[in-house]
Amino acid sequence: MIALVFLLIGLFSAGNNEVYDNSCVQHQSEKIVNGNSLSGIFESGGCVKVLYRFYDCNQIKKEDIVVYNQTGNKNPIIKIVKAVPGDKLSFIDNGSKLVINGMPVTNSRRDEYFFAETKMLALYANDYPTIPRNTYLILGNNTRGTFDSSHFGLVDGDGIIGKVIACG
Repeated sequence: MIALVFLLIGLFSAGNNEVYDNSCVQHQSEKIVNGNSLSGIFESGGCVKVLYRFYDCNQIKKEDIVVYNQTGNKNPIIKIVKAVPGDKLSFIDNGSKLVINGMPVTNSRRDEYFFAETKMLALYANDYPTIPRNTYLILGNNTRGTFDSSHFGLVDGDGIIGKVIACG
């Protein structure tokens, strides 16, 4: 009965005392994770639930896990939002350690992100040291890089098509 009440008013809790507006979710579906980009959070073969159009009425926040419709990729990808508009993007240690707002960026295990090849993100750091409006840095949980912003750069918020949560 309580779950029905929350469904009717369109709100749900993320488990961290935050309440989200769920009324804009167009539909949701369970998907099987394919790949190890988010290993430590979601394992390959595991189940996730995608809340499509969630961000039509909720703000994209750091550490949200999102599904992104990456151009040229027939399947959307799942990544973690590591920086949002207004954040300061830079690199230290000869351009290999990613820093946001002066602090090294870490994954779910608190390991720092290091990139041997940062050409794409380095261009953004030089040209846009402050992340522009409706633009996001999305990364996998692998600190040495995956197919994420370390390869294709910052992403437009319009390509983020939903929020990802655990099945269950």
